[in-house]
Amino acid sequence: MRIQLSVAPLLAWSPPAGRSSPRQVGRRRAAGPREATSPPPVPAPGGPGQTLPFVPPRSRGTVPAPFPWRAFSCPLAPGLGWLAASALAARPALGERPPATVILDLAGSTGVTEEDCAALCWLHGRLAELGSRLWLAAVPRELAGSLGEHGVTGLLGRSAIHHSTRVAVLAAYAAVPGPGLVTSPVREALTATPEQLLPPG
Repeated sequence: MRIQLSVAPLLAWSPPAGRSSPRQVGRRRAAGPREATSPPPVPAPGGPGQTLPFVPPRSRGTVPAPFPWRAFSCPLAPGLGWLAASALAARPALGERPPATVILDLAGSTGVTEEDCAALCWLHGRLAELGSRLWLAAVPRELAGSLGEHGVTGLLGRSAIHHSTRVAVLAAYAAVPGPGLVTSPVREALTATPEQLLPPG
């Protein structure tokens, strides 16, 4: 028995009403350059119809540099080293934004002991932890020998010992990056009186 198959002609298919034709696959046309647009204006609180112009967000600024220096007057006498060191380390100004250089004006000092020098060495380390350095200014001649004998001068370095607070302030400003101009704030700083660290007497 022979079975004869017949092939019906293929009819063109069209999508039903309401449907789109299948997506054509092929190369996409390159899109032209997009125009920069800004966000819509923000409604102002003054009333309807009033708008404020769009202000782009400000870039994040750099962290401000620490203040170049702080100077303290601290005439030392035998037995006052640890009192002065702890008083300076407890200053609020050394917490949030410590200065780059702390200048200790020793004018009027009458003498130091080995324990006093140990206190200065401790203070040097404490300030270093905060990112500050300790400088000494106006060191009396009779005091310089004791500081060198008990290791203070060797620890701080001879460049940290200055003849006066004025010389130390100039050196502190010279260490700040920049043109190094002597501006009016610098001139005021050169004539300012160091802050009293310990109460008199």
